[in-house]
Amino acid sequence: MKILDSSFSAALSAEVRTVTRCARLVRTDGEVFGLTEFDRDLTFAGTTYRSIHGLSPTAFQADLNFQANNIQFSGLLSEDGITEADLRIGLFDYARIEVFIVNYLDLPADLSANPPRHLILPVRSLGKVSYSEGDYTAEIMGLSRFLEGKISNSTSKTCRNDLGDSRCTVNVEAFAETLTVNNALEPLSFFATVAPPVDRYTGGKIIFLSGGNDGLTVPILKQSGTQFFLPAALPVPLVGGENFRAFPNCQKRLEDCRLFNNQPNFGAEDDLPGLDAYIGQEA
Repeated sequence: MKILDSSFSAALSAEVRTVTRCARLVRTDGEVFGLTEFDRDLTFAGTTYRSIHGLSPTAFQADLNFQANNIQFSGLLSEDGITEADLRIGLFDYARIEVFIVNYLDLPADLSANPPRHLILPVRSLGKVSYSEGDYTAEIMGLSRFLEGKISNSTSKTCRNDLGDSRCTVNVEAFAETLTVNNALEPLSFFATVAPPVDRYTGGKIIFLSGGNDGLTVPILKQSGTQFFLPAALPVPLVGGENFRAFPNCQKRLEDCRLFNNQPNFGAEDDLPGLDAYIGQEA
């Protein structure tokens, strides 16, 4: 049984309730955002929770059989809230999230206080965020969602490791380059002088070091020679002369391991015969 602060418990059981829901999002880049369904901004415990007009959480789903407990969040963009560019780039995908109820007439000063003056709802992780015509929708997944997938290794033709992880061991920073934008002809691509191989940054990432996007991290959709393609338009258009740090990726092939001098850690069985080979054998 969860014990709550007596004044907060009274607010929950009052005939006229003065409670509202808030969401605290921590993006994968460490940025923290607060949202609330209340009709004005709320500031407490070191975070400002922006009032998002149209923020609409569905009913929570949870049961004792470990069915996926989740919630759908949708809302309209606002000047002080989530921006279209951030959503399209994917900065909010898979963010950590806490959703809780507070008394807006008696806000908590510390979310770690005991007994608490807020009620945390059982959700923990933001899924893929979808965006369409000024409206966004995100599924917020419960912890039981992580028990649904298979976690054992299997054989594969391509490497199961991720570049730079503990199994791969490559120091990605050592292979990154500081480059300069030569020109940007359209919102989704730009040119920069880069040495071969021509596709080593496909699937990698960029950290901008100057200009209007200074500090922003975005994925690289594709690299083709000196041209870089992005998945979405940047918040501020690029101009020639701006610097960025480019981090490579691998296509999970043995030849990619050779580029990083890392063949012993290749996590695949590229010489293992496949099903077609077995079926094609004569009896």
